[in-house]
Amino acid sequence: DLKLLAVKNFIIPFESGVVVIKHWRIHNYIRGDRKKETVYREEMSLLDSKGNGAYTLVQVAVNDIILLIAFTPIVAFLLGVTNVIVPMDTLLLSVVLFVVIPFVAGYFSRTIIIKKKGLDYFENKFLPKFNNITIVGLY
Repeated sequence: DLKLLAVKNFIIPFESGVVVIKHWRIHNYIRGDRKKETVYREEMSLLDSKGNGAYTLVQVAVNDIILLIAFTPIVAFLLGVTNVIVPMDTLLLSVVLFVVIPFVAGYFSRTIIIKKKGLDYFENKFLPKFNNITIVGLY
């Protein structure tokens, strides 16, 4: 079932119907003379290959950077338009609490767990524990 594979982060589905197998490049190889360019250039432009060869979405990293930089000014502008007064330090505190701290905690937990238990444990044991939690968080 494709939905299960997507929830377990084995595939990256696109709205166009293209499905990318995240770890295909880790376990497979195509010789240069047998390789053909894809016609799905837009989908390919959204993918990045990690150091280990696994595909990730570039869009996720870009969204995180935009949240860090632009969230406070955008919210301040929108609140100003609606005449709602919220102090700038409260907006900055919300960015620290809901963006910076989770980002830093995720970075350090990933780094420490991979060093102590390895990448296989991190991807196959640790991350799946959070699959249902992350989906609930989107609601």
